[in-house]
Amino acid sequence: MKRRALLSTLAVGLAGCASTLPGSSTESQTTTSPPTSHTDTHTTTHPTTGDQTTALEPADIGVPASETDCPVHGEENTSRVVCWPAMADSPLVLSASGDSLSLPTGDLAFTLRNDTETTFTTNFYDWRVRKRVDGEWYSVAPRRIPVPAMMVDPAQSHTWTLTVDNADTSALAFTEGTADVTVGGLGGGEYAFTAGGWFESTDHEHQTALAARFSIEGPAVELEPSEKVTGTTRDGDVVTVDRDLESGYNGRTCEYRVTRVESAADPYEFITEQVLRMRNLRDALAFFESGVETVRFVEENGAYPPFGIDEARHVAYDGQTYEITSEELESE
Repeated sequence: MKRRALLSTLAVGLAGCASTLPGSSTESQTTTSPPTSHTDTHTTTHPTTGDQTTALEPADIGVPASETDCPVHGEENTSRVVCWPAMADSPLVLSASGDSLSLPTGDLAFTLRNDTETTFTTNFYDWRVRKRVDGEWYSVAPRRIPVPAMMVDPAQSHTWTLTVDNADTSALAFTEGTADVTVGGLGGGEYAFTAGGWFESTDHEHQTALAARFSIEGPAVELEPSEKVTGTTRDGDVVTVDRDLESGYNGRTCEYRVTRVESAADPYEFITEQVLRMRNLRDALAFFESGVETVRFVEENGAYPPFGIDEARHVAYDGQTYEITSEELESE
């Protein structure tokens, strides 16, 4: 089975894109419009430390994206990657205040420092927390990203402070921010905080990605249903889940169904940290106990197509493949 981290295809920099996750409803779309309070010339920097800038061409910074073991922020638009701490002396680097934090709560600061002689264009909303599992990097948060451009001038920097808080994972809200960000629902393991952008002498199709690797010490996070689940009923190998949700505009009775299948061509593979952020899929997969072949919801839904699903989709989780379908039911 080919492993794929779907969440790594979210919007990057100014390009922006809409991506709806398998099993998601319209509430899970990753598109947002640029905030009216920001413009393409908005700049945030930290006071300079007086360090000298370095005259290097962008092509001399980092390593080719195909040669790194770090996650590649920007995906196909990225040419070079700078990975901390292995490249701590790079004139453009994203460094961390430490190499680990401990659960249930902890924080690290990540600083993007530009000691080149060229302005670096980035987006302070476009950071990612990624987890490595079995050699694959999975993008966990955020799931939607505003897309203004921001500049880090020579000898300037920008810092994000990441707080990990697992105190309550029953409802993981969308995470967004340009400086202080809190992410819950992370289990122990190997992680990276990433960002990216491009120099004024290049363009957004030839980006430089930045990654700072760190670890989280603590237990694995458990897959549990969201706080919206009010009960379940089981009939043979089928579980029906009841939830307390607002249907939204033009709601009508619809079914969301997840079924075990033997295999599928190239399913999207998810880890628990991702599923916890996808309410429909979370509330289905959490009830696949022994002997259960299908989990379904029958509820009012206002999305078109129902639950945002227009055709059968296949996902893989914890060694099992599932098919997701939806349909609008006829009113009685």
